[in-house]
Amino acid sequence: MDTSDSVPPTESALDAPYILGRELGRGGMAVVYLAHDRKHDRSVAIKVLHPDLAAVVGGERFLAEIRVTAQLQHPHILGLIDSGVFGDDAGELRGRPYYVMPYVEGESLRGRLEREGQLPVADALRIAREVASALDYAHRHGVVHRDVKPENVLLGDDGQALVADFGIALAIQHAGGSRLTQTGLSLGTPQYMSPEQAMGERLITPRADIYALGAVLYELLAGEPPFTGPTAQAVVARVLTEVPRSLTIQRRTVPPGVDAAVHRALEKLPADRFASAAEFARALEVPTPAELPTSAHLRGSATRRAMLTAGSLGVVLAAALSGAAIALRTRWLGPSRSTAPPLPAVRATLMPPPGELFVGGEGLALSADGTQLAFTLMRAAPQSRLFIRTLASGVVREVPGTAEAQFPFWSPDGSAVGFFAGGELRVATLGGGPVRRVARVGQPRGGAWAPDGTMLFAGDPGGVIYRVRLAGGPPVPVTKRGAEGPHAQPVFLPDGRRFVFSVERAEDGVFLGDLGTGAQRRLRSDGGAAVFAMSSHILFAAETGTFAYKRVMAQRFDPVRGVLEGEAWLVADSVFNPNGYVGYTVSATGLLVYQERPSYPVHSWVDRRGLMLDSVPIDHSWTFRLSHDGARLAQAGYGLWMRDLRRGVALRAAMTDTLETLNSFPIWSPDDLRIACAVLDHAGTASMLKIVRADGTGAGMRFRGPPGAKTPLDWSPDARTLLVAASRSASDVTQSLWLVDVGTQAVTEWLAV
Repeated sequence: MDTSDSVPPTESALDAPYILGRELGRGGMAVVYLAHDRKHDRSVAIKVLHPDLAAVVGGERFLAEIRVTAQLQHPHILGLIDSGVFGDDAGELRGRPYYVMPYVEGESLRGRLEREGQLPVADALRIAREVASALDYAHRHGVVHRDVKPENVLLGDDGQALVADFGIALAIQHAGGSRLTQTGLSLGTPQYMSPEQAMGERLITPRADIYALGAVLYELLAGEPPFTGPTAQAVVARVLTEVPRSLTIQRRTVPPGVDAAVHRALEKLPADRFASAAEFARALEVPTPAELPTSAHLRGSATRRAMLTAGSLGVVLAAALSGAAIALRTRWLGPSRSTAPPLPAVRATLMPPPGELFVGGEGLALSADGTQLAFTLMRAAPQSRLFIRTLASGVVREVPGTAEAQFPFWSPDGSAVGFFAGGELRVATLGGGPVRRVARVGQPRGGAWAPDGTMLFAGDPGGVIYRVRLAGGPPVPVTKRGAEGPHAQPVFLPDGRRFVFSVERAEDGVFLGDLGTGAQRRLRSDGGAAVFAMSSHILFAAETGTFAYKRVMAQRFDPVRGVLEGEAWLVADSVFNPNGYVGYTVSATGLLVYQERPSYPVHSWVDRRGLMLDSVPIDHSWTFRLSHDGARLAQAGYGLWMRDLRRGVALRAAMTDTLETLNSFPIWSPDDLRIACAVLDHAGTASMLKIVRADGTGAGMRFRGPPGAKTPLDWSPDARTLLVAASRSASDVTQSLWLVDVGTQAVTEWLAV
């Protein structure tokens, strides 16, 4: 912007109706000055359009458009007093359009948010209802605000909300016409823009304001807008593709009805939102505090009214994909049998050393007493190393000799940590001394430590649970594997004899094993990454429909009878699931630590004019390929999807058999009717080729093709032959080019390397 905004005109022009004083603030469209109204001897606020915007809009056209909004009179609308264009005596502001509003002695809603972070629920709902009342009045008079945000909501001395800048965005757009688009100037704030505004729709209805108010209320309750990002483009991409996180999960005191109302206001399609701002306001009316639902009601039926421990807290680890920081938050996990009041949320930040990244789900472990957290960081090699943080003091120290550490687990007394590295189970004593090698382990999947020194670990061969003594000796298998996937992540019960374990495939469930009898039985037929808390609860990971993150559920467990009781309830959603291992851990005292789902980068697809057609988060798709006509996108990763870029509709190709898991390198046939891709099975061993119909119908066909790992490269013009890069064997790292006859599946090495 032009720096001339920072210097208001002098008082030399005594015939000017307004004398500008200090700057009060600035936004995307204008700078706000405190001014003196000479005629009425009062203070007013004057907004002066930015010079580049003023040059495009033109003063007279803007004044003609703004007259419509000057007619709005409502208790929660900041009225328009006057408007005009600065004359020749205005110095550097000459020719700049301005509009005049009453000066409010209070602060903006943005100012209060910056001061408090989050508002009390009652205050947030009252302000939202007042803003909704103003919006409803304006909508009934044919005016859509188009730029509802905390900066445009002022709070008077009595705390009442006043909405400013009604119709200004529309007036600027109408006055600027096509010239506004050509300059690249943008109206609106991405965090509060409805999807239809973000996509540049010409017809914007009152439901766009309802979306913006929903985003504002979300921020008042959660402390941040529903979608954030490093750039405006990143925010817009999330607005178009993602669903906001639940408010009740982030803040227990938000009534479920309010959470539901906010999410309805934030629906992508205008038709799915509230029909009017008044309807939204009615949905935000909640009972008096004495009638508000208790935390037990928030969690559901009476069978869920068990807390991990009375008055316990949950500690939340939220990690950015970049690994720049982990935010620690304490959270009231759920209802308790005691009458202790819920404890307030606390936020802190755990920063990795410079140049390092946090490791994913196999790198977190809380000590039994909940006082220490073991976690792993990536070195530049890259090699993970083990670190210990004392939660009370925040002191972090590296454990020597722990290169490549994964799946840490604590000794019962918290004096040592077991971990896996270099194909071995190892133990590091925190008081010093060399790292001990306990046993050879192939493909580790977690461990546990009993008070008598017995250790369990999950690994190969066989993908079962093994027992080994700290003093040494050969590992002995203690579980038997049936048709389910590999056994993983054992956790001892208090008796040191029985243990809970899960299976790599979450659909296989949670099991209970017994070292004394050798018996094992299934506790749940679904869920994975199970852990036990000594307050008699089983926690487990549940599916979300996306591989990259899971939900953590809790269910009451009787450790004496070894049975689950009642129903499971949600403890945390959007828990990061890197490499298939859910990033969470729980202490015996009921402290929960989890790695929150990161904000994924988004691939955006634009036409030749630079207009965005669609955007795709990368959490479920690794490789992409546009069709030849540019109308569709093939996405391969955990499944194969065909997305219509013009309609925003995505179809998933049927699996060719139940073993299929990973798809990669999609290639469109010349006529865009079929797609070829590479396929891996659940074990990641069988590399196949797959050809499916691009309309998503039929299971298609799957065949072996060349030996080794395969990468489809192209089709022949007649669509009869595939060009594939593949090695001569599974152990060969070099690749040659092969021709595959689609009809006969005959394979010919075409170009050897």
